[in-house]
Amino acid sequence: MKKLFIFISFILLSFYGFAIEPPKLQCIEQLINPRELRITWSWNDMSNVSINDEYTFIINNVEVSTSVHPHPDNTIYRSSTTIILNDNQLSNHYTCQIHATNTVTGEACMSNAMSTILLTVTPYDLQGDSTAAFLQWDAVSSSIDGGSWDNVYHIYKKRSFEPDFGATPIGSVPTTGDLTYIDPSDVCHNYISYQVGITNHINTAGGSSCVFKSNIQTVFLNDSILPSAPILDSISVTEDNHVVMGFHAPDPYMMCYPVYYLDGSIRLPLHTVYDATYWMDASVNPNEVSREYFIAVLDSCNNSSHQTDSGQCNIRLSHPTTDACHRTAQLSWNAYKNMHGGVGSYTILLSEDNGISYNAVGNTTGTSFTLSDLQLNTAYRVFVRANNTDNSITSSSNRVNFSIDAEESDDMTYIRHVSVMDNRYISILVHTSGDEYPFNTITLQRSENGQDFEDLATLPYHNGTEYEFMDSTAQFNKKVYYYRTYVISSCNIPAGYSNISHNILLTGTTSSAHDCNLEWNNYGTWNGDINHYSVSRKTEYDTVFLELTGSIVPRLHNTYGDDVSMLFQQGSLFTYYVTAHETLNEYGFQDESISNHVTLQQESSMIIPNAFSPNQDGHNDIFLPSNAFVSSSNYELRIISRWGKTVFRTCNPTEGWDGRDMNGENAPVGVYVYIINYMNTQDKAVQVRGSVTLLR
Repeated sequence: MKKLFIFISFILLSFYGFAIEPPKLQCIEQLINPRELRITWSWNDMSNVSINDEYTFIINNVEVSTSVHPHPDNTIYRSSTTIILNDNQLSNHYTCQIHATNTVTGEACMSNAMSTILLTVTPYDLQGDSTAAFLQWDAVSSSIDGGSWDNVYHIYKKRSFEPDFGATPIGSVPTTGDLTYIDPSDVCHNYISYQVGITNHINTAGGSSCVFKSNIQTVFLNDSILPSAPILDSISVTEDNHVVMGFHAPDPYMMCYPVYYLDGSIRLPLHTVYDATYWMDASVNPNEVSREYFIAVLDSCNNSSHQTDSGQCNIRLSHPTTDACHRTAQLSWNAYKNMHGGVGSYTILLSEDNGISYNAVGNTTGTSFTLSDLQLNTAYRVFVRANNTDNSITSSSNRVNFSIDAEESDDMTYIRHVSVMDNRYISILVHTSGDEYPFNTITLQRSENGQDFEDLATLPYHNGTEYEFMDSTAQFNKKVYYYRTYVISSCNIPAGYSNISHNILLTGTTSSAHDCNLEWNNYGTWNGDINHYSVSRKTEYDTVFLELTGSIVPRLHNTYGDDVSMLFQQGSLFTYYVTAHETLNEYGFQDESISNHVTLQQESSMIIPNAFSPNQDGHNDIFLPSNAFVSSSNYELRIISRWGKTVFRTCNPTEGWDGRDMNGENAPVGVYVYIINYMNTQDKAVQVRGSVTLLR
């Protein structure tokens, strides 16, 4: 009965997955460590793979100590393992098999056998003392169950200073060709390791691939061959206007790049670039210069290539020529030379936010372009980008800032003078280009701070160059006013803004020493300098002003003191103005500007005699108060008899009573009353009464 149970159990176990699924070897890859092999296999049906299966590996007919238990997973039909070999197992060529055993039933089977690719590498003499690596290998077995080989072998390379083989092969050889490869040395005197690999596309459900790689072979090589000339990709200018060149070398492991530039017809060394494939030339201003560059390369053995045959230069964009009338800007630049693939077009990029963002506004195959529909008084930033024919390479020019200001036109206005005329109004005389460039109107603007201008008056064009405005609303005795002018051009836009000019404001004070002290601001502004100032004065009894000084040098604070103590009989009022005199300017003008009038009043005083004798003896014949700085304004002297009758009257402070009455008759001897009326410095009426005795 016990034997029957064991038999039935064995039958049931057989039905529940103890059948061996034979593994199929797909790839053997020798890793960088020659002790390690990576073996990849697959199955046709994962449902037959049991956790009780154990795989051992037979390498060159010797079973190694490594064993694995495959893990059933119906979604993965490929597995691999890495085998560590002993010293006595190392070889350049391996033949592998997998021995599969079910540890419960004892059932066993063998996989297919697979041999590694045998690679040999020998030095190959080149020119001079240079050597190349000559690689030769045997073909991989074409009989693989459930897989298919790629159609090329890949060549992998590792220099002694590299930690591992690169993921990118250095070359490929078709499987149908001669299985050899020659690799010129790119190291000075060093060891290079090589490996050949081919991809196996595993053709099973859920299929994938693995790489079959040969043994690793190392050879000692020399290099004295000149490297290939580098490729100068492009010369471009950055957003902050620095010239940057980009380049690369066709050969790997280059040490440095000598950079040259063209000076006339001579190529001069400029810089040597290490550990980079770009360089910024800080010695050139791309706004002013277009420099032509050449480049070479030195490999790690200090072998130098030839310089690039053709130079390339940065694009220098000139400052635009603007036309405010048509709101356009004309761009021009030098052609980009020797771009790879040739220049296909130039793209114009325009910014209105100082280079934060740009919009492509046009393309051209030439070296000029007209920007149109621009806004006045708008800050623009522009550059040009060269594109090669397939748009794979670009080069940018320098960035140029510009704006089209309203005054950017051929129209011109210039304020010749701002002058106070007869202390009645301010005259603004303007010179224009109206004889060459007619305009529609000319406008005068006024400001009290020199910044905030408002239109004040407008005159029509009259076919001439000189225009005069009269500002009768200005309080020129109290304030400084700033003026400027502009025209409305024939394009109906503001243009030709003038210089800003202002009036001279004169002020003054008096002193008890009978001085009149003046102070004034400098005139502003002329095209020429202020040559000097002069001061003019008029007393109450003068009909015209008298110029007091010939030349007062301009200072930061202009002052002048006038001693009028000797002019006590000229009244109390003294009126002044200042004149600014210009040096000859570039327009051929030598103008003057007159200040406002300032009137200063000296303190009045008088000495009155108490008797006189009009006997024509030349002594004390006239009754005349001794007036000092008494103004003739509202002045009156009356002589009244004891009976209250006016016998003499005058409004002239310099005229006295000669002792005759109103009829021209001699007045009788006796006492008379005098009454004197005049205005003091506070502009108040003053009356003085007294008596005088007439003697004969």
